[in-house]
This record gives sequence, structure tokens and C-alpha cells, in this order.
Amino acid sequence: MKRALLCGCRRRLEASDEEKLVNEVLAHLRREHPAEEYGEARVRERVAAHSYRYELVEVYAGGAEADEEFSLEPY
Repeated sequence: MKRALLCGCRRRLEASDEEKLVNEVLAHLRREHPAEEYGEARVRERVAAHSYRYELVEVYAGGAEADEEFSLEPY
């Protein structure tokens, strides 16, 4: 499962685990928001409180195409 966090600038930051997400957020803040001062402890708190887990799954693994499964029935 991956972890993600939405920055205030509306960019979604994601990584494979919480530690990597902290590093990604710190790099993003340095790169995109250099005027703002954020300490690592504050970033860790934010990631722990506001990040979420997600998993990408294959929806049509059974061989059915999207059009075949969800098409209109003819009258």
C-alpha cells in the first residue's frame, strides 16, 4: 500500500511508506515553498495525522471490457 498527502498547494505527494513520504514532503516544501519554514518534527506530525493509504487495483481483471460490462441494453 502506498501513502499520500495533499499539500496546501493542491499537489498530491505520495510514497511507498510513511518515512519516504516524510522525505518527499520535505523535498517538496524546500522546492516549491522555500519561503516557509517547516521543521522535520512538524512535517512528521502532519504526515502521521493527515496522510492516507491507498492501493491501486486492476478493475477488469476477468477479461470483460468496460464497454461490455456497463453498456446500455437495447430495447
